[in-house]
Amino acid sequence: MGPVALPAFDSDSVWKLPAKLKKEVFGKAGAKILVGGLPNIPGVSAEELKKLSGQTKDDIPTAPQPVFYHEWPLSLHEELVHSYQLRAIYDLCSGGPDMPMTCIRNEIPYFGLTLTESHKSMLLAKLENLVWQAMTDESDQLHEPNLTDLMKEHGILAADDDEEEEKRGKKKQPKGRKPKKRNAAKKPKANAGEGDESEPKSEPTDDEQPPKKTAKKTKTEVEKSKAAVLKKIDALVGNKKGKNLEGEDSKSADDE
Repeated sequence: MGPVALPAFDSDSVWKLPAKLKKEVFGKAGAKILVGGLPNIPGVSAEELKKLSGQTKDDIPTAPQPVFYHEWPLSLHEELVHSYQLRAIYDLCSGGPDMPMTCIRNEIPYFGLTLTESHKSMLLAKLENLVWQAMTDESDQLHEPNLTDLMKEHGILAADDDEEEEKRGKKKQPKGRKPKKRNAAKKPKANAGEGDESEPKSEPTDDEQPPKKTAKKTKTEVEKSKAAVLKKIDALVGNKKGKNLEGEDSKSADDE
């Protein structure tokens, strides 16, 4: 696997905390242990060196700093879980939220050993925040559509442009009232006494009349109607034969 590109320190994917909280993550001993004493720099006093080394509580920077430098990127954690088909992870040097978040997305158990109790509580708070963001992100596999719609209704989450236009359209048209249809200009009706020159309405012909709805017949009724039709056909055929015979007789009599 590689090459692996580490994320930049100022990127959003890096977990950052203020310097004061960062010190709580590493405990009283701290992550930086100076050995051999302070260096001798010409023109710099010992107090200034202590301030620069972070050994005093004065002049602590307030800007957020990366909690762990040179951490593996999220893409590497996801590739490890996918390539090796991991079913559980025991992390004895737990750091940032990338590996636990990968386990949450893949629904596998994770056990991490943190540095301090503060590290544990802050890491859990960060994971809760990341999961909440993922549930409201439509491009994330943890997305919850019902939660997103509910947050948009209450104004917690900004609605999309299309949804805002729909809401505006609904406000313009109040519920319970139907929009008025614009009809063509109506012709003035003439009074009966003044002489009505308008042409009488023509009644629809048989072809123009709408088809009448017929009730569905049962199987027995259909069979009965078929039998009646066949009888009528037989009767008509018999009458035609008789007429033909009578016509031939009459012709032969006239010829005689």
